[in-house]
Amino acid sequence: MAVGTGTAAAVVAVGLKAGAAWVAAGAVVTPGAKIGSGMLAVGVPARESRKLLPEEIELQRARTLRYVETARSHARTPPPCQPSGSSA
Repeated sequence: MAVGTGTAAAVVAVGLKAGAAWVAAGAVVTPGAKIGSGMLAVGVPARESRKLLPEEIELQRARTLRYVETARSHARTPPPCQPSGSSA
């Protein structure tokens, strides 16, 4: 399963056993890999790199919640008017 898009993608195999861990862009998590909760995983194959700081986890949680709210807001907003002469 791919996580992310474009150059920020990571590949995560189905069946990963992970807690609240981060997988770095470009990392490949192989089947059966175990990434501990609160850890950053990097590389091919992905390996635990370091323990995440509580401040990093909280900042990312806040960013994620803001992203979700922005997505919901956009989903509720009607599309802008089409310029004259264009087809929708």
